[in-house]
Amino acid sequence: MFKKIVILLTVFILVLSVASILSACKSEPRNHEDVDNVPPQTATKLRQEFQKYLEENSPDDACELADIWVQRYLGKFNGCEVVYMGSNLTFEPEETTIEIAGYLVRFPDTQPLYAFRDDTFLEFREAYECGWVTSEDVRLVKQKVSD
Repeated sequence: MFKKIVILLTVFILVLSVASILSACKSEPRNHEDVDNVPPQTATKLRQEFQKYLEENSPDDACELADIWVQRYLGKFNGCEVVYMGSNLTFEPEETTIEIAGYLVRFPDTQPLYAFRDDTFLEFREAYECGWVTSEDVRLVKQKVSD
């Protein structure tokens, strides 16, 4: 009799665990909206890939998909989507200046600007160094970032 009770309790706990896991897998409502100038399919792809990027490159900073959004979309440059991705991460509010392609690009804070292509995110400076964007792209992005 005692064994039957233990087995029933174990099955009950397993059923509750599976139900809990399945309910967590349902899509959650998004906590933030993407900017208006990014196509919806592009925004979805960027959010999904940014979540993977965080999980792979900075597991301690990984976020739920509902907490990731396209914060600012600067456009497509040389086949790369250039974006600021929003998440629950925090950044220092201090202005940052970085030299890229001979240009001093001034950013309003320490939040990285990303280039996205071929399912891969690179910080903008690295994208230039890898040949993803040209010096002309850097000049144009510099103008947009300074807006």
